[in-house]
Amino acid sequence: MQRGMVRPPRPQLLLAALSLCFACVALDNTKLVLAVPSLAQYWGGNASWIVETGLLAYGGLLLVGGALVERFGSRGTLLVGLCLFFFASLGAALAPSLGALLGSRVLLGLGTALMTPASLAAIKQNFDEAERPRAIAIWTASFGAAAALGPLLGGLLLERWGWRAIFFSNTPFAVLGGLGILAFAPHAQSHSHGSAIRVAPLLGMARFRGALWVILLGYLAFSGLGFVVAQYLQRARLHAPGMASLLNLPLPLSMLTGTLLAPLSMQRWGSHQALRASQALACAGALLVALASFYQSDLGLCAALVPFAVGSGATFANATEAALGAIPEARAGSAAAMSEATFELGGVIGIALLGALFEAPIGRVQASPLGVGASLAALGAAGALLLALYCGTRPAPAEDSLKSLA
Repeated sequence: MQRGMVRPPRPQLLLAALSLCFACVALDNTKLVLAVPSLAQYWGGNASWIVETGLLAYGGLLLVGGALVERFGSRGTLLVGLCLFFFASLGAALAPSLGALLGSRVLLGLGTALMTPASLAAIKQNFDEAERPRAIAIWTASFGAAAALGPLLGGLLLERWGWRAIFFSNTPFAVLGGLGILAFAPHAQSHSHGSAIRVAPLLGMARFRGALWVILLGYLAFSGLGFVVAQYLQRARLHAPGMASLLNLPLPLSMLTGTLLAPLSMQRWGSHQALRASQALACAGALLVALASFYQSDLGLCAALVPFAVGSGATFANATEAALGAIPEARAGSAAAMSEATFELGGVIGIALLGALFEAPIGRVQASPLGVGASLAALGAAGALLLALYCGTRPAPAEDSLKSLA
């Protein structure tokens, strides 16, 4: 263990609790997306705001959450975030008006904005350099597993009990996560006495800045192409939602596989070479998706999604490890928040950019929307690959530079 690091009594159980906290974010969002038609029918109007309100609060408050982690420690911040997540979910489930529901979604976003950087910072604080790649891979994989489980659980809840059950179902996960943190997270966590959000010093670290750019472009490609694939299967291939979700399943499952394989690749090839290889695989997979769209083959599309998602999942785990490894433990909260905020920004840009391909009717698009979207995703993945190559040439941060950030 590194000097000053508090060894958790049961590190594997702590990691499970931290991963469950992160998975709650994906479960909440993916379940709720399925409920938009039911919410629109119940409340009237455009129900997408119910989803977007929580996402905006989450993305907008991540840096605040990171600063609070550094001020109060990851354990306390996590517990506060879980309490907000629990009571906000309960409030949304019992909401008597649309305003109350939107207010609950804002509190949900605040809760997750505390939970995400706190759980990632706790990994930085409780696992040393040899253990951290595997811990980050499992933490990242929990998000992918929850993203795959969310639609299935959401569909079951909607059919049996309606949209309020979507929010009620958040509460047992929050309780389990809270019990896990109380039982397994050490009380003594390194944190600073200031609560200012100091972004500029972190961005001055070349390795940290490079890892953020890889995350931004890599997740832009992944989220944008994932959105286009879901639209393409229903609007161009005319599959029912159930069949479209099955054909889309290789995407989250392969991403999960890639994140779990990331520690092995880092151990065998080193972190920089593993990052380059994973992003090269994602870029090649995006080109294969474009090829599959040319032949209009569902089977070919499913096969092409596998290398793209495996490479993307490994990239996300590798880049997150690179970002955390470039900064001192005292700044783990802000670094974790900036990493996750970059993921959010990449997702928003990717969906907005590639999703615009479906704004016009299919017949007006000269080429296949999926082919164009996959080509744009390949460009984003190639940009991330170039940055990964560049980051590998940068020297490690000097000890004096790290101390100046603490």
